[in-house]
Amino acid sequence: MKIGVWNIDHPEVGTRSRVKHDRLERILNFLKGAKCDIYVLSETNLALTLPEYQAQFSDESPFKRKSRSYEHPNDYRQVAVYSRHLISKTDIPEPINGVFCHVLGFELIENLYGSVVTIKDQWKKDSSLKYTDRLIEQINAIKALPNKRTIVAGDFNLRLGWPQKAKAHDTIAYELENQGWVWPTKQQTYTVQHVLHTPDVSVEFSIDQSVKENKLSDHPFLLINVSN
Repeated sequence: MKIGVWNIDHPEVGTRSRVKHDRLERILNFLKGAKCDIYVLSETNLALTLPEYQAQFSDESPFKRKSRSYEHPNDYRQVAVYSRHLISKTDIPEPINGVFCHVLGFELIENLYGSVVTIKDQWKKDSSLKYTDRLIEQINAIKALPNKRTIVAGDFNLRLGWPQKAKAHDTIAYELENQGWVWPTKQQTYTVQHVLHTPDVSVEFSIDQSVKENKLSDHPFLLINVSN
């Protein structure tokens, strides 16, 4: 089973910019070619559709920059989950930066949580929340997930070796690994995208930097291979 994790940096449709239009098409072509069973995308757009996939989205994001177009059809979402098989969304306390899905038709996993530990409250003038607040928020959300056949994936906005996020890195390790979560991307220095899973699931991962080099996104593509 293959799961693709990728921050696609909000591609836009209906724009006069040929570069922006082409980027969306190139992202779609890459995803179609990767042929994953599930995609967990962050900083995404409701206008992005994948044939033969069902999708569930986090609630509309309030984190918007003046340099981007967020008018319909460019509806901005922090997290989206696309699946080849049926998925159902379950309500969670913080629905803007996460989406929790039950996935059907796969033998290896039953639950998937797409997560973003956002840094974007700085763009929302009425928010006093900091990155640390959002980190604790997501850690608590993960702690509340089922403790079997569950995968968490998304953009944590941290990586090993980033001095400003060293404490946050240690906090995830302490709070979640001590609860039994396995963190295979813990030592990764090339991406802020991560995966966690329950011990009954086996995961290997690889990182494709070509999408960053080819300017599809500022983030590489994280491919997760799941086995039992």
